[in-house]
Amino acid sequence: MKNCLLTGTMAIFACCSLIGLAQEGTKPAGTKAQAEKSDQEKGRLPANYGKLGLTEAQKNSIYEVQKKYKSQLDDLEKQLDALKSKRDGEVEAVLSDAQRKILKDLVDASKEAKKPKKGAEGGKDDAEKAPADPKK
Repeated sequence: MKNCLLTGTMAIFACCSLIGLAQEGTKPAGTKAQAEKSDQEKGRLPANYGKLGLTEAQKNSIYEVQKKYKSQLDDLEKQLDALKSKRDGEVEAVLSDAQRKILKDLVDASKEAKKPKKGAEGGKDDAEKAPADPKK
């Protein structure tokens, strides 16, 4: 009886798994990257504008305004990045070689600390949930 029950359970599990796999194949052909590219070509509404009940004409007008300023904004962002890079180079030039090495080590250590560690993802949440020690 146990073997029959176990076999039946396994058969149901296998059928459910096959159904799930079959449904994965029925997804639309477009990828997330293609959808984002389509959104970028069309434009995106500013934050909270989607809640205003805009007409299609209003949406299209907003997209046109955004399109009109896009190249100017892109050029300004490139200029800003170049200025920041130039500034950072001049600031770093003030440092001695030893200070630059220490700075590089500090930056590398900071980057390493930001990397997620295996098994540590749940640790932070558990520490935050732990009650505070009332004796402290």
